[in-house]
Amino acid sequence: MKRTNINRDLAALKGMTPKQLRERYAELYGEPSRSGNKQWLIRRCAWRIQAYLTAAVMNLKRLASHAAFLWSILWLGPLELASEAPLCAHQFVPDARRPTGRRKAA
Repeated sequence: MKRTNINRDLAALKGMTPKQLRERYAELYGEPSRSGNKQWLIRRCAWRIQAYLTAAVMNLKRLASHAAFLWSILWLGPLELASEAPLCAHQFVPDARRPTGRRKAA
């Protein structure tokens, strides 16, 4: 789908005849519609148009994020991990009051 003006596309759907809506449905879904209900066809076509545009925007955001990440690696170089740095901020400290689970030999 090449057009991206959703308001124009949705307004055009309302002015179409049921036959034109069935053709548009077949174009969007890749299969013919079994319904001739105009309101149902308008809603289904509108949902598909919105889904295409939402997916396109999400893909662009994902690609932009990935490109920014790759650019930061190229520009800054790979980050080096400090060998003495803890893997997490919380360090385990055993509690002396808690039994260790070992029993003394009798």
